Amino acid sequence: MTAKYHHSAIRGKGAGFAAAFAKIGAVATAFLFPILLVAIGTRWLLYGLIVASLLGAVVTWMDRIETTGVNLDRIGEAASEPEDRRRAVA
Repeated sequence: MTAKYHHSAIRGKGAGFAAAFAKIGAVATAFLFPILLVAIGTRWLLYGLIVASLLGAVVTWMDRIETTGVNLDRIGEAASEPEDRRRAVA
């Protein structure tokens, strides 16, 4: 997720959190790739990477927020409101 989806007060922390997890994933992949390549073979390793990528795309798609014309300071406030109140506002 990009930084624009984080509430203004915590935007820097959110971006840092996302960057930290991206780096953890990169290190884990660099460490596990050769081990998994030997253990399960090329074909199944690539299938696993495809599944992980598709799963990431689905999660991102389901968690998306439309920000066109929305005050970014209001995004965090809307996310913390109860679901029934958000429907009434929208």
